[in-house]
Amino acid sequence: METEGIALGLVENEELENPEEDATVAVAHYQVQQDSNNLDSDQVSVVMETPTSSGNIFRLMFEAAKKTWSTFTRDTKRAILAIMGLTLVLAIVVIATVSKSASIKRPKAMTIWEDIRLPTTVVPTHYDVKLKIDMTNERFTGSEDVHVEITETTSVLLVHINNVHSKTQGYEMNVTDHSVHRLNDKGETSDTFSVEHAFPYSKNNFFVMKMEKDLEPGNYKLYFEWESRLVRGLDGIYISSYEEDGVQKKVLASQMEPLAARKVMPCFDEPNFKANFSMEITAEKIYPVVLWNMPVKNETDVDTDWKKYTFDTSVKMSTYLLAFVVADFKCTDPPLETTNGVKVRTCGRKGPVTDGEDTYSAEITKTIIEEYEKFYGTKFPLRKIDSVAVPDFSAGAMENWGLILYRETALLYNEEKDTYSNKARVNTVVAHELAHQWFGNLVTMKWWNDLWLNEGFASYVEWIGTDKSEPNWHYFDFQTYSDKSRAFAIDSYTSSRPTSIAVSKPDDITAQFDSISYSKGSAMLVQAKMFMDGTDKDTENFENAIRNYVMKYQFSNAEQSELYEELNKVYNEGKEETAEDYMDIVEVMNTWTLQMNFPVVDVRRYDDNHVVISQRRFLISDSDSSGDKDSPYGYQWYVPIEYKIGDAGDIEFRWLKPHSTVLVPFDFADKDNFLRLNMNSAGYYVVNYSHDLKTRLNNYLDNEENYKKLTTSEAQGMMYDTFLLISEGSKPMSEGLNLIDLMLKYEDRLVPLKEISRQISGVSKHISENEGLNKKWKNRYQKVAADLYTSTEASKYFKSTGKEEELPKDEDDGGFQKRLKVVFAVNMACGYGVQECVDTATAKFDAWNKNTGENEPKAEFKATVMNTVMSKDVTDDVKEQWAALWGLYTNPATSASAKQTIYYALGLIQDEDTLLKFSEYCLDSTLVRPSDALYILGRSIAQTRLGRHVSWKFLTNNWSRITQEFTDALFAVDAYIAGVLSDFSEKQDLDDIEEFFADKLDSLGPGRAAYESALQSIRGNIAWRKEHEAAVEEAAVPSIWEDIRLPTTVVPTHYDVKLKIDMTNELFTGSEDVFVEVLERTSVLLVHINNVHSDTEGYEMNVTAHSVHLQNDQGEYTEALTVKEALVYPENNYYVIKMEEDLEPGNYKLYFEWESRLVRGLDGIYISSYEEDGVQKKVLASQMEPLAARKVMPCFDEPNFKANFSMEITAEKIYPVVLWNMPVKNETDVDTDWKKYTFDTSVKMSTYLLAFVVADFKCTDPPLETTNGVKVRTCGRKGPVDDGEDTYSAKKTKTIIEEYETFYGTKFPLPKIDSVAVPDFSAGAMENWGLILYRETALLYNEEKDTYSNKARVNTVVAHELAHQWFGNLVTMKWWNDLWLNEGFASYVEWIGTDKSEPNWHYFDFQTYSDKSRAFAIDSYTSSRPTSIAVSKPDDINAQFDSISYSKGSAMLVQAKIFMDGTGKDTENFEDAIRNYVKKYQFSNAEQSELYEELNKVYNEGKEETAEDYMNIVEVMNTWTLQMNFPVVDVRRYDDNHVVISQRRFLISDSDSSGDKDSPYGYQWYVPIEYKIGDGGVQFVWLKPNSTELIEFNFTDTANILRLNLNSAGYYIVNFNYDLNTRLLNYLDNPANYKKLTTSEAQGMMYDTFLLISEGSKPMSEGLNLIDLMLKYEDRLVPLKEISRQISGVSKHISENEGLNKKWKNRYQKVAADLYTSTEAVKYFKSSGVEEELPKDEDDGGFQKRLKVVFAVNMACGYGVQECVETATAKFDAWNKTSGENEPKAEFKATVMNTVMSKDVTDDVKEQWAALWGLYTNPATSASAKQTIYYALGLIQDEDTLLKFSEYCLDSTLVRPSDALYILGRSIAQTRLGRHVSWKFLTDNWGRITEEFTDALFAVDAYIAGVLSDFSEKQDLDAIEEFFADKLDSLGPGRAAYESALQSIRGNIAWRKEHEAAVEEAVANLGD
Repeated sequence: METEGIALGLVENEELENPEEDATVAVAHYQVQQDSNNLDSDQVSVVMETPTSSGNIFRLMFEAAKKTWSTFTRDTKRAILAIMGLTLVLAIVVIATVSKSASIKRPKAMTIWEDIRLPTTVVPTHYDVKLKIDMTNERFTGSEDVHVEITETTSVLLVHINNVHSKTQGYEMNVTDHSVHRLNDKGETSDTFSVEHAFPYSKNNFFVMKMEKDLEPGNYKLYFEWESRLVRGLDGIYISSYEEDGVQKKVLASQMEPLAARKVMPCFDEPNFKANFSMEITAEKIYPVVLWNMPVKNETDVDTDWKKYTFDTSVKMSTYLLAFVVADFKCTDPPLETTNGVKVRTCGRKGPVTDGEDTYSAEITKTIIEEYEKFYGTKFPLRKIDSVAVPDFSAGAMENWGLILYRETALLYNEEKDTYSNKARVNTVVAHELAHQWFGNLVTMKWWNDLWLNEGFASYVEWIGTDKSEPNWHYFDFQTYSDKSRAFAIDSYTSSRPTSIAVSKPDDITAQFDSISYSKGSAMLVQAKMFMDGTDKDTENFENAIRNYVMKYQFSNAEQSELYEELNKVYNEGKEETAEDYMDIVEVMNTWTLQMNFPVVDVRRYDDNHVVISQRRFLISDSDSSGDKDSPYGYQWYVPIEYKIGDAGDIEFRWLKPHSTVLVPFDFADKDNFLRLNMNSAGYYVVNYSHDLKTRLNNYLDNEENYKKLTTSEAQGMMYDTFLLISEGSKPMSEGLNLIDLMLKYEDRLVPLKEISRQISGVSKHISENEGLNKKWKNRYQKVAADLYTSTEASKYFKSTGKEEELPKDEDDGGFQKRLKVVFAVNMACGYGVQECVDTATAKFDAWNKNTGENEPKAEFKATVMNTVMSKDVTDDVKEQWAALWGLYTNPATSASAKQTIYYALGLIQDEDTLLKFSEYCLDSTLVRPSDALYILGRSIAQTRLGRHVSWKFLTNNWSRITQEFTDALFAVDAYIAGVLSDFSEKQDLDDIEEFFADKLDSLGPGRAAYESALQSIRGNIAWRKEHEAAVEEAAVPSIWEDIRLPTTVVPTHYDVKLKIDMTNELFTGSEDVFVEVLERTSVLLVHINNVHSDTEGYEMNVTAHSVHLQNDQGEYTEALTVKEALVYPENNYYVIKMEEDLEPGNYKLYFEWESRLVRGLDGIYISSYEEDGVQKKVLASQMEPLAARKVMPCFDEPNFKANFSMEITAEKIYPVVLWNMPVKNETDVDTDWKKYTFDTSVKMSTYLLAFVVADFKCTDPPLETTNGVKVRTCGRKGPVDDGEDTYSAKKTKTIIEEYETFYGTKFPLPKIDSVAVPDFSAGAMENWGLILYRETALLYNEEKDTYSNKARVNTVVAHELAHQWFGNLVTMKWWNDLWLNEGFASYVEWIGTDKSEPNWHYFDFQTYSDKSRAFAIDSYTSSRPTSIAVSKPDDINAQFDSISYSKGSAMLVQAKIFMDGTGKDTENFEDAIRNYVKKYQFSNAEQSELYEELNKVYNEGKEETAEDYMNIVEVMNTWTLQMNFPVVDVRRYDDNHVVISQRRFLISDSDSSGDKDSPYGYQWYVPIEYKIGDGGVQFVWLKPNSTELIEFNFTDTANILRLNLNSAGYYIVNFNYDLNTRLLNYLDNPANYKKLTTSEAQGMMYDTFLLISEGSKPMSEGLNLIDLMLKYEDRLVPLKEISRQISGVSKHISENEGLNKKWKNRYQKVAADLYTSTEAVKYFKSSGVEEELPKDEDDGGFQKRLKVVFAVNMACGYGVQECVETATAKFDAWNKTSGENEPKAEFKATVMNTVMSKDVTDDVKEQWAALWGLYTNPATSASAKQTIYYALGLIQDEDTLLKFSEYCLDSTLVRPSDALYILGRSIAQTRLGRHVSWKFLTDNWGRITEEFTDALFAVDAYIAGVLSDFSEKQDLDAIEEFFADKLDSLGPGRAAYESALQSIRGNIAWRKEHEAAVEEAVANLGD
């Protein structure tokens, strides 16, 4: 770190205060670079980066050397570099001497304790430690003298302490005293130095002592005293408990590696700081076994309760090897003793040791130590070795020098009760830990980057130890099956890591304890031994190098390069560097340890006489490249190749060097000739034979004699390699299946059979989500399992109940593997459902269970028996059997190894509730040991498909509990994360996992690497299924096109499209070049097409030509490549192109031609018609969102596949307006009838934004132009445009674009914007970039004929669509789950656009009335959904276009603005974050988390994460978008001086819980609370999840009041308790006070109250009282509209009770009459001319005044105010009788029609209805007028007329398809009678309706909701559910609307039950 800082400082040229320091700088550079053998010329250039004039010397020397640097020998390189370094030093010294004031540069200073590494200038030599362990009170105290040598003057001393334990929040280690003393030559204290300041620096675990004066070099003593708690964690020294003879007992154990010695004592806690230790421990006598690394020297009684133990002084050792045990244990007595006098004991709980379970481990410890002394050539350096089995231990074992701690399962072995697998585990773990006593303890890595030197070497040597201690096991057979395979499993992904990698953070260190360090390290050493020893396997070159290394570095530290040097010396002994057989082993090993992954060695024919061998990097197919790392060697290796040609040849050896190939002579003319590579599978690589060579080898092996010539490792390796290559994608699955079949013909050895089984099981795991296929797959191998069950005599052994059929013994040569093979055969037979085996297992379990533990199965078969029974279909019997096993697990008498077997079985039960219960048990340490818990959760429960999903569910629901509970479970966290996640194989699961962990990655600690690896595994699993599931089930379609998502490995960059639109014949043809980049090799190309239009049965899109072309190096495209097959996969709308040969990564061109019909639907490109001047005319329009671009052209139809588009359209000249997203570049006459239009190339955009219009339309002419030159037009039918109806929208478009450029901080990126009004359109509008399409009612506005409501709709829709041009088009969501980012944001910004374009409207007043209320209406039920939710099916995507995406999205952003901007509303924090986001992601795609990150950056700018006001906005927003619903904020009295606020989830009363969804946040939110006390200022507080907040409030002041959620901006409702609500209402019952409420607050108070009434937490009386109070003072439009909405809401609830409803309306008739008068509405309504003009919106406030008049007229007529009704009737009659003359004012036309249509039915009313119907069907009637008319037509109270109207809706010649569903669902169903008529019509005509309107995406929801939602009687609910019971799957996007409607009906029923009586009472009290 210091040298990096210096280098940075030199580059930055910062001022140097002391010029002499430049010499140090230069020397530091020299030292960094001195290992020239590892440098290339670019790296050496770092040396010359110095600001002094010496740099010139360097440059001259360097440039001369650089040209030929690679040709120099190592010694020459070193000599040159030494001269350069010396020159630099001399030059700098001269400069420093000549001028003290010279301006020389230096780096910034960094405090010494900010570096995670200790300085090397203070070195400990000896520790004298005294500890007192108080187990009873769970505390310990300590003191120590630390002798140190200071080598450079310093004023600061650092030692490590960790004073806060990670599992607790409490104080952990308290240093109570410290001092510093100088030691004289005799080692005595001579001086004491004052410490100026001492403090802990917890970030780096330092205790810092700043001295008053500098300490000069010399010897010193540091003295410390401290005290600490003993914690129940799993590191440092910790306490755990166990039960013995019914008594709970404690044991103190320890785990220091890697960084926990600092939790025990102040120390220099890095491996390189070795020292001697003296230790004294005082402990309670009730714990007689007190152990440390060295033997006890003496014991002294302190008193009756305490004893002091003094130990021998240790050898030099690292702190991480310290160990402590204090317990009431028992040890091997007498100890065993090795030939060299080392005393050996195994210790543990008394019971197991008394039963002799210590014997085996003690005996093999003695044997293995003796063997290792030979292997290492060095005696064991200690006098004793104690091995201790502790009840709770995070790892398998820990190699502490002289005191090894183990899990009980890894040390204790019971000959009678345990299996040979248990025995093997004990042996291998003991052998591993003992290997460390030399390699790791005696010679230790210098730093944790070389951890693999410890663990890889111990993993390698353990095989030697096991083989030497149990020679009959032939244990080397398992080596590659175990280590190499385990390493490959991790090392096959980009999430892997190099074996040696720079580490600094604790998490980085901890993450090193993985399969890369252990298994890959071991496998590399197997390979090293292979090339070191050569083909003569009797040599010991490798061992000799190791012995040299250990001898040289014993009692010190070393780096991997120093090991490599020793290997290099032995390998090249006697060779010149220029010799042909010389190989630089340092460089060889670096290619294996400094880069991750491993090579594939490709072997293929070169010519008739040679094969060529090459290499490439191996990666699992679909390995995520985003986390890939650069390699210093370009992922090329020095590969040692052992090979054999034919049968008779010798083993030969060649080096395959980086970036080279090897030719091997091979006679291809000899058809029987074959080649084998990687003998004994010793090389760490996979071999990929070409088809020819693989066939030759298989033919040779298809003979029993030949096959048996393969060693077990070769056979195993061949199988493993093949399936790895299948996973890579370079081999077909068929090759793996053929190899299994071949090997099963001849194989009878355990290890190859286990490998075959592993691959069969691997396939099963991959396809486990496809349960039907998985069952077939297992059935395929059931016979194999049955044959093995018989051939191994497993059946005989398994059935046996006594000793008459004893299993083979390991005393016999080969007996161990024979025994394991029998067990393997039984496992496989029962696992694959061989009936005889299953029956035997069941019988054995029953006999054992029913006899209370008697008739216990043999130990070897116990696991199979339990597993088989637990895997059966779940019955009550199986559940009882589970309970019996659970009882056995929790029995204290059950051994640890037996518990392990049991918990694996318990996890197999196929019952979700039981598995969840088991999971819960794991979080209760009284039931499951912490050291077992994560293994159970991650390995046992997650081992099946069901268990995997249960484990994931449990993880997501309990993550915080799990992480809190197991913070210190270092070695189990990885296994847990990997176990739960790694076997998922579906994209949805991956998305869920990534989404869940998205905000947790930084907190995963060492589990991060396991998580990343698991993700890669999942991606690999997903890819595997896509690639190979077809071969597993031949009939299945290959999975790549079964996935609804396109593969991301083929990316479009540009489309060049040509379309010919034949409107006359309603056809179109097309051709295109699609330029793509292929990122990974593939044999399949997918593009989207939709070749069957849903509105027809006919063929739709016919691809008539296709071809694929490769771009060559010159940028030209080749002739078409060969396409093997092309097919349509309609399920996912794919056009599939299968290539004859794989496409390698590169650039390609796809060419397509197609033809299709133009249909009269509402998506894709479609035709609709309109009448103009008596002539029917056609128009072509389009709607691509979300999935319809594929109906127009072959394309990559997903948002994330942005590309540029070029477009050419040929159209008939009779349609002169031809529009596309970009401007026309040129027009060319094709002939007299056709014209060709070429358009500018588009910016990068998504396909769903493409748009087309071909029509005889007219546009704004000349176009308007914005200040930045954007041309603006509105286009539409000629008549409206001629009448100027385009003017308003064109002007507002111009204005709003200019305003948005300011808001977004980014210019509009296109040169034009066309807005087009089309006659038929499914949505209100569509934001296509540069060409926005609208319904006519949403774009055209006639100042004379249309209302201000029409005007407002045009403005807001224009503002909405223009908002999308940035947020949606410029920055686009990656996938449809984040649709709300588009729609919610546009819905929010539209308010800004409208307000800016019409400031006099004060339009923000309507915001909460509109968006928040609309969202609450949906979001109050369990049928709601999170704003962001995983989607995959088209129906899921379509269903996202709802009020949650639009209105809730907008409301959440309103809320975000409040907490972003704070109480000072003049800030623009929110806007700044949005601008940053848009700028960052423009022309690309983003996810919601990326928006949140920008909000977070701005919100927390300048804040530390630990700051009180820091708030993680990502987490805040996730609580609002990743869970549905919203909170109620309850406010109540806490005490006389405080109120307390809390939160809970809001749900409408009787909301159905059956469809409820789990929430990742437990339905708790981060709630931003703005409040005011009295008339004071605005205050703010966060109400966090699962917490409350106290607010100061003086209750003794009876007039004091509290207001929350100011301006109603928060997305929640407020529930004041009775006292606080009464205070507020009393305060408001005063006109001056009342007017202090903003319009939004007044509206929000009303809305909240009635929501709480619906919830059931408020009585109806409270709502009625509030209405009465507000009506006393309220005269503002929005609150009045809210009052009216709530009155109407009650009316709707009670509409089935017609008598009550009439009385209810009468109750408010006077209110309506008063409003009619007070607003002068009566005057305006009665007026028939211009003498009483309504208020104008040009006047400030005029807009709302005008709307208030209209509202008052509507309310008066609606509530039957006679004067209003009579005026309306008279106006209608005058209008009707004069054939359209005397037309009412536009603002009142709706009221006039509605009033007449609502009257009691008479013949006159029916005639009036017919007159309105005639007006509706008149082509001259504008679209907005038609909309007003059809709402009125639906009000008639005549069933026959309504049914007739409904029938008209299914005739497109009468009702436009875009209007039909809105009429059926909103117009007709708006009254009680209409609702019942609509329901009847729906049930009678469902088939017709669904056939007619399949494509009416945006209207389906409205139709279903409109018809159903207002029913309020149980019988109606029952009828609806019965009708739809068999139609749910066919509802498509309407399914969500249906579920929501059901919830609404249930809420209505509950409302009536709860509140109808109160309404009756209110009406009764009022009287008529």
